[in-house]
Formats: sequence, C-alpha cells, structure tokens
Amino acid sequence: MLKRFTLILSIALFGMSLFAQPVITLPLLGDENRDYTFRTAAAGDLNLNISGSNVVWDFSNIDPDSIFPEITVQQFIPPSEAPFSNLFSDADFVLKESSDFSVDYNYLELQGDRLMVIGLYTEGDTFPAIFPEPVLLSPLPLEFGFTETETVPFVFDLLDIVDTFQLTNTYEADAWGELRLPDGITIANTIRLEAKSEIDGIVDTDEGTIRIVIDQTSYLFLSNDYGVPVATYSSQKATIFLVLGPIQVPLFEFPAQPTLEYYSVLGTNVQEFANDLEVTLFPNPTSDYINLSFGEDMVEDFVYELFDLTGKLLLVGKISGGTTFHQIETQNLNGGMYLLALTSEVNRKVLPFFVKKK
Repeated sequence: MLKRFTLILSIALFGMSLFAQPVITLPLLGDENRDYTFRTAAAGDLNLNISGSNVVWDFSNIDPDSIFPEITVQQFIPPSEAPFSNLFSDADFVLKESSDFSVDYNYLELQGDRLMVIGLYTEGDTFPAIFPEPVLLSPLPLEFGFTETETVPFVFDLLDIVDTFQLTNTYEADAWGELRLPDGITIANTIRLEAKSEIDGIVDTDEGTIRIVIDQTSYLFLSNDYGVPVATYSSQKATIFLVLGPIQVPLFEFPAQPTLEYYSVLGTNVQEFANDLEVTLFPNPTSDYINLSFGEDMVEDFVYELFDLTGKLLLVGKISGGTTFHQIETQNLNGGMYLLALTSEVNRKVLPFFVKKK
C-alpha cells in the first residue's frame, strides 16, 4: 500500500514539474557584469496568436533576409555613471542600449513589487524625457494570468508638437512556455507579457486643431535566466485627425513595420568592430543618388549593403581603401527609409537615409 501511494505521489510530482507555471523574478536584474546582444527582424509573418499554458513560440526560422543589419548591445551600468543622474536620483537601475544608430539610457526604479520606467535619454538630445508618472515595465514577481490597466500623463514631443497627453496601458501575462530563437537558442519557462498602449490627445496648431492617436502593441518575453526581456515584439500605428467641430477627418496614418528584437549569441562577435569610420552621407533626403564622403584615414576596403526596413538586402558593392568619395544610385528605389551598412575587417557603420520621390 505504501509503495503504491509513493508511486502515485511520484507520478503526481513529476507531472507538476512538467507543467508547473513559472514565476518571473528577474534575479539577474541590474547585473553589471553581463552584456546582452540583440538582433532585430521584420516580424510581419510571425504567428503571435498563441496564448495559454505550456505553449511553444517558434521563431527559430526567421527569414535571414528580414534581419536588419544593426546590432544592439544592452548592459546595466551604475546609475551614478549615467547621463543626468542628478535628475534620476530614484533610479535603482540604468539599462544602456548601444547600436549603430544611437545610445539610449533607460532609467528604472523598483517600487515595491513593480519595475517602473521613470525616464529615457538618447545621446545627442538636449534633455532626457522625464515621465510625469512612472510607467510600469513589469510586476515582479510576474505570474501567468496577471492583468492591469493604468492611465498616466505622457509628454508627447514630435514635429515641434509638445504637449501632455493621456497614456493608457493594458497589461496581460497571457501565455507561458518555451521560446525558440534563431541560432539554436531555446529558452524554457518563459512568460509573455502583452502590453497595449494608447496615446490620445488634441493639440491646437497654426494649421488648426488636430487629434493624435497612437496605438502600440508589445509582447515582452521574460525569463529568469536573463536580466532583460529576451525578445520583444512591437507594432505601432499613428493616426492624425483634423478636428472640425464635431467632425474628425483623418489626415495621415503611419503604420510601422512590426519588428522582433531578440537575443542572439552569434551577434556577439560584432562588438569587436570599431565604429569610428569618418563618413558623411548626403544628400539626405535624396531621390536619384547618395554620396559618401570619407575621411583621410579610410585605408581598408569596405563592403556596402543596402537594406529596406523589412531587412531585405537590395544592393551589395565594394569600396576600395583610400577612396574619399563614392556615389550610389537610388533612382530605382521606392520612396521611404533605407539602411546602408558599411563593413570592413575592423570597422562597421550603419547609415539611415530617406528616399523622396518627386
């Protein structure tokens, strides 16, 4: 009888170990001895409609042509060493994100069981963005089934329009399971936190009264084996309306390409590249061609790759060492934003530019 009971208990415990729901506590949060390397890919074809318990998200077969050329490295730094540390004295952690395009600082505060974002700063900006009210990044611990809605003030700053709007965030930890990423990375016991954000506000401008509505959906994949989200899916749409009394007329709609930023081990060797190439790209915006002007120290050969914002490689060419000027034709490109990656054996730089058709 005792052996039988022991056998039944063992089977029950084994089943619980197979299907026990994880609890995310992020024990590596703030660890300054770790660097995390990320790639970004166009995510329009990914299946995100998987929710529930013990699911599998398989992103391992992302089309290589959809992967953007830039690499992002995330690392925690001492808050005292971050820019404008005097303005963020309550920050418990600062996450620094470095890429070919920018260096960003995320100021985080742990308020009880809630990890909050209290401000952001991008190198080159005059001042950081200080949130009137902290924005929830994730509860800690995070458990499957968590839901919450909050509305906080948000400072909107775009195209010379600066105003305080209302930001409504809806959170739901709607799934947990196994996450499969490119490069053979498999992460068990991952919780997905869905965050839907809506910014809605009315602004008086010289051209009249406009309403701005921004809808963004993000999925954060969190694991206790990492101090940051191991993958983040983002999609966004902005709509501008002209307000004519009780009537609102849509003027512009800006849907953004959905993207997936994911942890990558193969990208770590790119950190060995320097980023000190002296090059100027002009004109920008352009229509028929772009010019590249190099400094006198450009002695190595470079390969250039031209990508659109879906990550598709459109053009490849070579620039010989010692070149001071090079021109690339763009008249066959559609209007929009593009990325030009320049890579040598020791150097790498990515330049964004915009094609504007007449």
